[in-house]
Amino acid sequence: MIQPITKTEIYCTGQLEGGTSFAIRADTGESIFISSTIATNGGMHLGSSHLATLIPNARERERTPWFAVFVEKPTNGVEIEEVVKGVHEKSPIEILMADLAGYLTTEEVADECDVSVDHVLMELETLFSDGRVTRAQVVCRDGKTPDVYLWGRNMSVFVE
Repeated sequence: MIQPITKTEIYCTGQLEGGTSFAIRADTGESIFISSTIATNGGMHLGSSHLATLIPNARERERTPWFAVFVEKPTNGVEIEEVVKGVHEKSPIEILMADLAGYLTTEEVADECDVSVDHVLMELETLFSDGRVTRAQVVCRDGKTPDVYLWGRNMSVFVE
């Protein structure tokens, strides 16, 4: 079944010398082809965000599923680096935790990834909230405040 015309937010990820451009959909990360005329009229440049009218790409659907038939002038949306990171790139902390067989303390994760403990703690808390890592607390002698957090890929690393 062919999908109907779609209007969505897009981000310019590449532009050839003649103006022909490529983008990704903000909602799905799928690739979009934009002819030079449409890109130029829409004021596209690398990293710009736009509202675009898309149709399915009949020629190269597997490689570039969408074709832009209209691109509005740039919006004040998120820049391309944020979108690409969200869609394609994992942080060093995420990669470490996904491959981890045991568990590490917050400080050990910081050392492994060469980033600050505060940054690691913030990112691990986000991963924990999203259910992508697990956390165990080792409680301080006073019994009230956590002394150490242990981080693992899943609960089995703490109970084996």
